[in-house]
Amino acid sequence: MFTVFDSFGYDAFSRVNEAGHFWDVYAAMLALITSETNFLGVDRGSDALRYSLPYYLTFNKELAPLFGSYFTEANEYYAPMLAKNSDGTATVQLPTFIKANDYIFGFNHPAAPVAPVDGNGNPMPMNKVLPISTWSARFYSQVWSMAFFTQNFNLEYAEFSKVYRLGSGEALDPAAGYETVQFSDPFGGGYIYAALKKVGDPQPSTGAAIVTRAIAQKAKWDQAKTTNNRVDGLTAAEWEGKVRETVRTMEIMRGLYNIFGRAL
Repeated sequence: MFTVFDSFGYDAFSRVNEAGHFWDVYAAMLALITSETNFLGVDRGSDALRYSLPYYLTFNKELAPLFGSYFTEANEYYAPMLAKNSDGTATVQLPTFIKANDYIFGFNHPAAPVAPVDGNGNPMPMNKVLPISTWSARFYSQVWSMAFFTQNFNLEYAEFSKVYRLGSGEALDPAAGYETVQFSDPFGGGYIYAALKKVGDPQPSTGAAIVTRAIAQKAKWDQAKTTNNRVDGLTAAEWEGKVRETVRTMEIMRGLYNIFGRAL
C-alpha cells in the first residue's frame, strides 16, 4: 500500500521507484471512467456531450459489476487465481472481464487461460487470492463511477447503486420480475433500508447486494450473541462492527444517489 521513492540524490522524493497499491488502483480507475476525447478539425468545446465517449457506453455490463463489487468489497468477483510452484514462486491468472466474442461473433479473444501443471504434468490446484482494498480506493470507486458513468445523462449505474429508506419519498414499487430486499437498522435509527433485486438473479445489482450482505451479517451477529461463540471465526463484537460498517456504506450510497442520481 506504500509508494517507494528514491533514497538519495537531488530531489529524490519526487522519483518513484515503486507505485503504492492505492496509486495504481487510482490510475486504473481514472483510465476507466474518463470520457474525454480529442478530434482534429472540430470545436469539441462547442458541444462537449457529442464528443463525450465514456467506456461505460459500450462496456456497461462489464464495468457496473466490477466497480460495484470493488466498492462493496465483494472481492471474490475480481480476485485473481494463484497456483504455488515448487520453487517458491507462483503462477497467477487474472480474471477476464471483457470478451471480444460478446461484441464480435467468432472473435475469441483473449484466449482461455492455460491451466498450470506441475513437473509430472498434473494440473495444479488454483486458489483465489482475495485482495484487500484501501478505504480511499473504495470511496473513489463509487464517487467516480456515480459521477462519470452518468455522462450523457445515462442514469443506469446510479439506479444499480440505489439504496433507499422505506416510508420516505425515496421508496419504489418493484416492477414485474423484481422484488424488494429489506434491512432494519439495529442501531437506533429505526430506518428500514431497501433495494430492488431481480428475482432469481445470482449476481444482484450493487444496491441489492449491499442490503443482502447486511441481512446476512446481522444474522451471524445474532447467532454469535445467542451462542456466545464465534461464528465464521468472528466474535459478536466483530460482527457488530461489520454490520455498522455496512450501514455506513448504505448511507454513503444514498448520499451519492441524491447527488448524481436525482440531480440529473
